[in-house]
Amino acid sequence: MLRTYGRTHVCMLRMPLWACYTGVIRREMYSQSRLLLVALTFVSANLNAVELDIPFVVEGACPFEGCTFGEWDVFRDANVLQHPNINSKVTGKLSAGKKANIVTGISYVIPGEAIVTGKPYSHADIMAPNKKIYISNYLGEGYSQVFLDGKFVTTKIALKKNRCLDKLNWRYCWVRVIREPVVKWWVNVKDRGWVLMDGKTLEAIDALS
Repeated sequence: MLRTYGRTHVCMLRMPLWACYTGVIRREMYSQSRLLLVALTFVSANLNAVELDIPFVVEGACPFEGCTFGEWDVFRDANVLQHPNINSKVTGKLSAGKKANIVTGISYVIPGEAIVTGKPYSHADIMAPNKKIYISNYLGEGYSQVFLDGKFVTTKIALKKNRCLDKLNWRYCWVRVIREPVVKWWVNVKDRGWVLMDGKTLEAIDALS
């Protein structure tokens, strides 16, 4: 079965792993790169030990400060696909220099792992030192979702292994990132299909600028 946390659909650990992946990955037509397959293999090997609900799909995704759907600038030519899947049928093309009417987004997330090494940022005080936590999706304004002991918590946290190598920011650098979250973000072009936000294909509207 599926359980919903806000707009994030998760696959329950109580399901057999094959059923979990069939029900979520295939239903969402999520056949992505070798990197994601490696990440899935890693996660599946650790599920039984941690009892973690794994977020796979974040609907309505527009993951940065001020991100707003609407008329976005097209920076380079791109294929429009029938479904948010790199193997899906091509239904059209976007041309550089034009506009595209983006109506929604969707992200596929393989959670990252981190170890708590310092005092957690606010809203994450339940996380004791040396605890392993799971980093889910970025929400914007510096905040991300993390998972520990059956709870999702919204907090500021480093997402990259190199985030805290030089200038330490206590708001983010209270963990050591072991494995970075893997995210594929797609946006929907009105009445046309889906485009993978891979590099500088489209520029989203920033309501704060």
